[in-house]
Amino acid sequence: MRRKEIKYKVVENGCWECFSHAVDANGYPVAIVNHLWDRIYRHVFRLFKGGIPNECVIRHACDNRLCINPEHLLIGTHKDNVSDRVKRGRSAKGEDNGRSKLTESEVLAILKDTVTPKMKLAKKYNVDAKIIRDIKNGITWKSVTGL
Repeated sequence: MRRKEIKYKVVENGCWECFSHAVDANGYPVAIVNHLWDRIYRHVFRLFKGGIPNECVIRHACDNRLCINPEHLLIGTHKDNVSDRVKRGRSAKGEDNGRSKLTESEVLAILKDTVTPKMKLAKKYNVDAKIIRDIKNGITWKSVTGL
């Protein structure tokens, strides 16, 4: 079986955007490498920089899922990858966070309510009182304004 050549175009920020292969559900180009499906950037990293230890991931310094430029690929831990995401403002916030129990309008109502005790608000919205306290103290849901 003949291997499909990896084709890419160089874009303004120096990314090598792969256009020769299909992307997975998360938008990363994939191919069969050594009889297994793998993301192409991992294959390119191995070719240019060596192996990937089991506990490590490959991170994109450029945040471009199509990029396969070895200079933009960094090895690190899952924790490093999450830290990158948070620093770059790409973490799901508010209602976009799949674990959120509240809507933006509910948070706004909580912020506007200066009379009801926190415990009662927690019961009303079916959340822990700490959630209400963190909202009121500006620790969580910082993006909600309108007061």
